[in-house]
Amino acid sequence: MGKTHTVLFTAAVLSLATQAVDAQSEYIEYNNRSAIGIFGGFSSNKEATSLDLGFGFSILGRADITLGYSGVSLKEKLFGEEVSASVIQFGGSLFPVKQSSIIPVSLALHGGIAFVAYELDALDYLGWEMTGTAAGFGVSLYHRLNLTPSFSLQPSLSLSYARSTVTVEDSYGNSVEEKDTATSVRFGLSFLIKTASRSTLVLHPALSFDEDVTTFGISLGFVGEF
Repeated sequence: MGKTHTVLFTAAVLSLATQAVDAQSEYIEYNNRSAIGIFGGFSSNKEATSLDLGFGFSILGRADITLGYSGVSLKEKLFGEEVSASVIQFGGSLFPVKQSSIIPVSLALHGGIAFVAYELDALDYLGWEMTGTAAGFGVSLYHRLNLTPSFSLQPSLSLSYARSTVTVEDSYGNSVEEKDTATSVRFGLSFLIKTASRSTLVLHPALSFDEDVTTFGISLGFVGEF
């Protein structure tokens, strides 16, 4: 397996996996409320498509813990076969600045780690195992526009950096590693619909740009405050 393939697979998975998990504290106006969030979504670019699920817990609107899963189908073939990958993500976010009457924007700091398992019949036949890990961090700015008591728009801008490693290991314990880095810019626009005083439906389309790939993602989620 050459470097071109492993780097391609890593870049495709990373560019999609970053769309999977939303930080629900972004959607909480009041700092004294905690919340849980559940999200599902779809992401796509020229290299892969992904179905995403995410769950998170917010602590007083200031810190988030998130867990995400992505099932990725890559368009590039290996050994003439289609490649898929399963991605598990763990993340955390801090919100040192929240929008208020005197502060026009909110600031969020993000970090996380992802584990990737690639699935391909040819790898099983050869007795090879292909896995990946990635770690990254980023910063987001967003502004909430309350248009009616029950409907808001929230544009956002995010910058992120991730470093990843793909490992191919044979049945004798020999292994080869390839490393890659990715820097991306993400533009999002959230549609927030209050379904009750402490529950919000969130529709979040976004575009992410890195050096070679433009990724579109959209998610639908529910945030319940308590």
